[in-house]
Amino acid sequence: MEHAPGDRGASRGRGGALQRGHGAGGGEGGRGGLDGARPLLANASLYGLARALGVPFRVVPPGQAPQEVNLASVVLFTAVPMLLGFALYLPLRRRNPRAFSLFVGLAFLLPPPVVAAPRPDTRAALLLLHVPPVGAYLWGLRRMEGEIRP
Repeated sequence: MEHAPGDRGASRGRGGALQRGHGAGGGEGGRGGLDGARPLLANASLYGLARALGVPFRVVPPGQAPQEVNLASVVLFTAVPMLLGFALYLPLRRRNPRAFSLFVGLAFLLPPPVVAAPRPDTRAALLLLHVPPVGAYLWGLRRMEGEIRP
């Protein structure tokens, strides 16, 4: 089947209408990777706002010296778990049709490690930093699930 210029990655749906995939990294209207960047941008903004408001990001992991949470670690710990979650989802989904429910449950059952934060304002900020990636992850899984199901 030949594609017209600009149709790469597109397929013909019912009635021959051109359709593009909307997987976890895709998006409508040519947004592409912007969907995946939103939780990163949101967390970087929230981190910057909390810093501007004077929230200290000093944590004391059990058995370790105090550490400062910086912007690079916020971005890293936003991106890596989301990417791993999406990478693990598809193989599991092929074997188990209930994978979506399992991953939703895991997203809410795995508590953020805020016990290392001695101050309440730091704990609150760290908890808030989990909202954008978990929301984006669940939204992305839901979109993927919609494409997988007939």
